[in-house]
Amino acid sequence: MEIKMNVLNPFPVYIGHEGESNVEQVIFDYSAWFQLYGEGVLNMVILRPLEHLAYPVILTDNGDNTATWTISEADTATVGTGRAQLVYYPSDGNKKTCVFDICIGESIFPDGETPDEYESWLETLMQIGSGAQQSAAAAAQSAQAASGSAMAANRSAQAASDSATAADKSADDAAASAEEAERILNSKVTGAGLTLAVNDGVAILTY
Repeated sequence: MEIKMNVLNPFPVYIGHEGESNVEQVIFDYSAWFQLYGEGVLNMVILRPLEHLAYPVILTDNGDNTATWTISEADTATVGTGRAQLVYYPSDGNKKTCVFDICIGESIFPDGETPDEYESWLETLMQIGSGAQQSAAAAAQSAQAASGSAMAANRSAQAASDSATAADKSADDAAASAEEAERILNSKVTGAGLTLAVNDGVAILTY
């Protein structure tokens, strides 16, 4: 996270929790001092909570009259409220901001053995996670099998439909053949001066 501050209006800054490092940044805009005093270098000193000796911190100049303070683990080593001050060094003399507060929040650090209850809870949690993964895999396999069965059923239904169509066509062909045979026989009988009658499937010729 970035916090922007103008050197003309410094304010209290929360720089993170105890032990944090390289995640919080404060960007200081010193363009007003550059215009007033010319080119220079911006430095910073901080006094950590409960300490009496200040130390300088490293600022990275961005080349646009701003400088960045990346909060280090050393800066957040002590919980509480410390103090800081920016100092600008032009070619002659120096210019300082008013002193402003820097705040560091509490953190919890592991300093004992892991309770048995936690180990049991962690093991249960891992088992639940493993079971969920296995259930998901089984569900995926079932879905794939169902899809395969549906495709096979569709193929069987299509084959049955094709067979029924073929059977209908064969019946139609047989009926047509019978009609054609009867037509030919009638023509032959009539030509011979005979009469053809069919009774109970028995053909009877009469003169």
